[in-house]
Amino acid sequence: ALLSTAINFSVEEQYLLAKLIHLLHHDDTDMAYKMLVLAKQHLCRGGITARLRFTLPPIVFESLKLLKRVKKLEMVDTMASTAAAPTPVEETKKEEEEQPKVEEEETKEEGEKAEEGEEDTKDEKAEEVTEDEAKSEEDEKEESSKKEEEEKASVVAPPVFTKKVNCRRIFLFVQKIIAMLAIADPRASFKLNLEAAISADKCAILASSSSSKDTNSDFTSISYEFITQAFQIYEDEISDSKAQQRSIEMIVGTLLSCKMFEKDDYEALITKTAQYAAKLLKKPDQCRMVTLVSHLFFTGADANVSVVCVCVNYDVEACFFFVFSFQFDSNI
Repeated sequence: ALLSTAINFSVEEQYLLAKLIHLLHHDDTDMAYKMLVLAKQHLCRGGITARLRFTLPPIVFESLKLLKRVKKLEMVDTMASTAAAPTPVEETKKEEEEQPKVEEEETKEEGEKAEEGEEDTKDEKAEEVTEDEAKSEEDEKEESSKKEEEEKASVVAPPVFTKKVNCRRIFLFVQKIIAMLAIADPRASFKLNLEAAISADKCAILASSSSSKDTNSDFTSISYEFITQAFQIYEDEISDSKAQQRSIEMIVGTLLSCKMFEKDDYEALITKTAQYAAKLLKKPDQCRMVTLVSHLFFTGADANVSVVCVCVNYDVEACFFFVFSFQFDSNI
């Protein structure tokens, strides 16, 4: 009795610790990351792996929440810097616009010189008037150039991402925590891998519109790695038929949410999911899951109608087999 009460109290304490992790907050993203790292270090010193299933998932969710803040700082700053920087096309346009102006000024100066040569015989008063006009024009040009320089100097430079903790570092931290959680609670680790994959795909979407293609490919590879880890947990740890059905449903939802996979990677993932659905124990479960997986082959411009037809034919054959076997059993 004393042992059971001690276990109950320890579970309640773990719930309190999990709630405490959600209260950790700091305006500086680097400090918030350090707080989560320290919390993870202290919680892992407990020595009992059963405790980790209560305390590690809150750290993962807080890390993904911190990821949203870091993503805004990192991606939006790069978008601002790229938008503020003048492109070579714009510079060439400016040069093309300035060239006719320079030519017009040169023709004006030549015309003025010719007029001065013709007007040498004129009175000194006329020469003084032309000199005053030339000086006034030069003064106006100098004032306009000074104003342009002041305007350029007054333009504020776009913000630059100067934080030490970026999105990749947070994903690495999350991946380590999920790997530790797989020992204590494989199903929770499976779900968190899929959640992290969706977050990485969102980062890839924002990176594709703000920065180079290299960062986009980095985030898509991170998302692909999280899903492959989830597949590995499904194959090694999830053996119950009902749990397998729920897992396949979550995989399908995750793959439909991810938009930035390359064609080869996406086809490899959906074919693996279709194999999982076809290997379920019961025929009715196979029919439901194969029908659900067929939606993955009919998305976007690369819709594979032939594979969808194969899935439907497989469902029809399985249904006929199930009906005939049921009738045979009832006749017996």
